[in-house]
Amino acid sequence: MKHIGILLLAWLSSLNLAGQTLFASKKAQVSLFSSAPIEDISAATSSGNVIYNAATGELMFSVPINTFKFPKSLMQEHFNSDYLESDKYPVLLLRAKFKANPT
Repeated sequence: MKHIGILLLAWLSSLNLAGQTLFASKKAQVSLFSSAPIEDISAATSSGNVIYNAATGELMFSVPINTFKFPKSLMQEHFNSDYLESDKYPVLLLRAKFKANPT
């Protein structure tokens, strides 16, 4: 997550912010990684929504859980059916959200 913030800040610093206070994207790339004793777990999606408010410095992400793609199909199946049950709940309810306010 730290790397996403650094890349986003580098990109935003290269832009001319004259007159614009909100920046948004519906194709933000988000990945997750977990190191485990038996096997590392990783997944990625490019279906994230991100909004950056330049006036306040606020950053928000929203990602549909069922859009994460895993390297192994069995990992993806277990993630969606056993752990998060994404097939039982509407996509609008199963979203990972992150909101950062500047300190």
